[in-house]
Amino acid sequence: MLNASIPFVGLVSKFNTALPKLAYRQPLGRLQREMPRQYKLAGATVNLRKRIDVLRCMCMMTARPEFATIMARFDEPNGEPLEGRWIRFPPMEDQKKSIDVLLREWSGNTVDVDTILSNSVHTAPYYAPSLCVFCGEIIQVMSVTSWIEHFGKLHRRLLHSTFSCPSCVPIKVYI
Repeated sequence: MLNASIPFVGLVSKFNTALPKLAYRQPLGRLQREMPRQYKLAGATVNLRKRIDVLRCMCMMTARPEFATIMARFDEPNGEPLEGRWIRFPPMEDQKKSIDVLLREWSGNTVDVDTILSNSVHTAPYYAPSLCVFCGEIIQVMSVTSWIEHFGKLHRRLLHSTFSCPSCVPIKVYI
């Protein structure tokens, strides 16, 4: 069964037939639609015979042990790890501990993190002016090092603190 959010496009012939092809989903943040583009997997257009460096990196990443543990149960939506095999998202009970999931549930629809991520407008997390919640200063963030430098100069006591990422479901950041 195909997910309804996967777009297919194709020209209709004079015989009213079409050969649909998988297309890229257009960014949710754009208000004006563009011409559809045919979907291509990441790396599908790379000539691996000429780009041995890319082939070496791909082989190295797929040989990592954590890749194999997640791929074994990749099609399961959520749950607990079993026999060292992990799932992409934690059990629904744990997902519902996040205010992001709860806010969407209050509207009457049961959702999970995968649905939220697939239907959200994403932004680059480390590129924009950002307000420091600890001191109120606006930081001109160009990369993650902007935050590290700010925390290192003004908030060294955070090194001994425990806190959760406000946009991720139960990920704990220990600094």
